[in-house]
Amino acid sequence: MGRDDETVNLLNYVKCEGNIEGWLKDLEKKMQNTLWDIIKNASSACFQMQLRDFIKAYPSQVALIGLQIIWTQKLTDAFERTAKNEKSALEQKRKEINDIMLLLTAMCLEDHSSSVERLKIETMVTIHVHQKDLA
Repeated sequence: MGRDDETVNLLNYVKCEGNIEGWLKDLEKKMQNTLWDIIKNASSACFQMQLRDFIKAYPSQVALIGLQIIWTQKLTDAFERTAKNEKSALEQKRKEINDIMLLLTAMCLEDHSSSVERLKIETMVTIHVHQKDLA
């Protein structure tokens, strides 16, 4: 494993012995369970942690899911408030979404410990640009 690798540790180990189809199936199930558990924790952590800390704490795909959860929550809240005649709700959420973009952009300009971390931030910027355009 090099410094440019991103790893996700399994919650439970798999013994790679015996019938290959059996332990590969077991490995697949344990990978799914591990990711399910990480994403479940991240879905609440993305609201409890500072975004910068959240992004650094989770693997790339999970951090991206968290960013999309935040975006979805902000827009859902804006639409619900707009439906209740809170005229400034959408504009307020647009500002919050723009603030996320500013943070991600600033993170791109920082020194990163690995090329994987830089790619993670750059990908989040790209996805957030598309999300921001939808808001």
